Amino acid sequence: MKLTAAKKNGCLTFHRPDEFKSYMEGQEEGQLYHVELKPIRATKTNQQLAYYYAVVIPSVIQWMIDMGWDSIGSVEILGSKVPLEVNIENTDSYLKILYATSRGIRFQIKKASMTKLQMMDFIDFILSWALENFIIIPSPPEKARC
Repeated sequence: MKLTAAKKNGCLTFHRPDEFKSYMEGQEEGQLYHVELKPIRATKTNQQLAYYYAVVIPSVIQWMIDMGWDSIGSVEILGSKVPLEVNIENTDSYLKILYATSRGIRFQIKKASMTKLQMMDFIDFILSWALENFIIIPSPPEKARC
């Protein structure tokens, strides 16, 4: 059984105490249990992702097009360089590489496993980078930041 609890006044308070109570009523007296406590990490929010994909990515793509970019780098396939199209997927990869490099991260960034704070840091980095490169990106609504 998995239960969610929050720390309140120095104690753990179950979100659904009735569920815990009914579970324990059916258990044998003196039964030993293994309990593992670990914090729940808040994942990125839908507002953060919506802002990133609906505002940030299109703004960066438009800047790339305005700057005359016809590709975002290239990959080598069987000895031939193949340009990467300016599109959502490649722009997303480009921004994740910029972010990872700036933070000294040597592995591929995956937004799927980011927390709210990590996603906020990622978006803040992109907004700072955009400002330095004269890319106009509308500010995020407060809900997208945290």
